[in-house]
Amino acid sequence: MTEEVRRLFVELADLGPEARQRVYDERDTPGGIRREVESLLGFDGGGESFTGEVALAAAEFANARELRESDDAGPRRIGPLHD
Repeated sequence: MTEEVRRLFVELADLGPEARQRVYDERDTPGGIRREVESLLGFDGGGESFTGEVALAAAEFANARELRESDDAGPRRIGPLHD
């Protein structure tokens, strides 16, 4: 990743599509750099991204499993034991 791509990504990460377009236009950003930045931004969509969806599904699965197993497991403790 070039320094220009990194700077643009950081600057554009919190902007909406229209604001991003204005920045690209104002700077006359070359198409290759824009495509690379947009690709990176596609992975930075939080819960809307594929990675975010997978993480959310995994958390929901783990929580449901924990609830099923907790019925038979008795009390649980998190952290060190102190007498």
